Amino acid sequence: MIERPQKDIDIIAFLSEVVQRNTKNYQSDFQYDIDTLQKAAAASEAENRSLLWLSRPSGTWCFKERDVFLQNTAASQTWQFYGYQADEIKAYRVEVCGRQGDKVFGNVYPLNYREHLERVKKLSLPAVKADFLLPDGTTMTLTFDDFAADYRRMVSEHGAPLNSRYAPASEMRLTEIIRQEHKAELTGRKSHPKQRWRVKEVQMAGEKFYSVWDLDTFEPGKKIKIERTIFAENEAIGIAPYLNHSQAELIAALQESENSERAVLAKLQEVLAEWAEQAGQTILYRKTLEYKQTLPVSHTSNKWVESQYDLHEISNMVYAMSWRSEPFPQKRTKKQMKKRNKNKIK
Repeated sequence: MIERPQKDIDIIAFLSEVVQRNTKNYQSDFQYDIDTLQKAAAASEAENRSLLWLSRPSGTWCFKERDVFLQNTAASQTWQFYGYQADEIKAYRVEVCGRQGDKVFGNVYPLNYREHLERVKKLSLPAVKADFLLPDGTTMTLTFDDFAADYRRMVSEHGAPLNSRYAPASEMRLTEIIRQEHKAELTGRKSHPKQRWRVKEVQMAGEKFYSVWDLDTFEPGKKIKIERTIFAENEAIGIAPYLNHSQAELIAALQESENSERAVLAKLQEVLAEWAEQAGQTILYRKTLEYKQTLPVSHTSNKWVESQYDLHEISNMVYAMSWRSEPFPQKRTKKQMKKRNKNKIK
């Protein structure tokens, strides 16, 4: 049975039912998830209220969604660990909206864990730093150059951190990945095998300059969708040659570049019109093949034939007619009606 998104519900009650049905051992793990959900309800940032939750036969896990899409984090490594038992996992994205007493309210979106796992593997970004809120109220930032050793040193000197935030090199790119995930939830991802997720990195002067988000869909004779989102990996890279130009020159160059983009769009639209004509031809071939593969109907070759129950039929490949003669009911005489009425009285 296909699960539907659940809106404005008691999240803890909903997930608790999933635990009862799906998690046979270590159901006590869910208490940690409840604490995470209640803390998320008090968070002001939307990124801290979007969580990923899973139930497995022996336990549960709950993580910030952004952390799952960041490589080298405990959340990402743990979420990807259970691929071997994907068929036994119930996974959801949880959007926390508020809290009333011990109840946490919000929206729950079901996930196909196996498919979501593949997207995480393809799209997750390396975490390059982490900010930690320490017990004394100070914040410390660690990079991933020697993260394990630096983290142990931080804990020994300051105590276990109260909160953490991992970050990639391009926050914009991570935001776009998560935005596309949420967009698919609203439009109803069908997980079509022809749908591809790809990020193309472009180099300039030997350095990574920008990336292009690619989400295309193609179904011959039915649908083609070209979708691209471009964003800078590092805004500082590549601008040095243009810094000597005046603002007026840059504005003129910007307008020219935008007009060139529109010209490319016009070419794409011409190509798409060509695709529409070819797709129409594909439909004709497909319909013709369906017709030829349809088994012929049985018929009488335009001859009247008599079958059982005195049924007369005539038919060919296009039409069919039939008739049957039945005796016309005779009208009762007055004598028969009188006899019938007497039998009724008896």
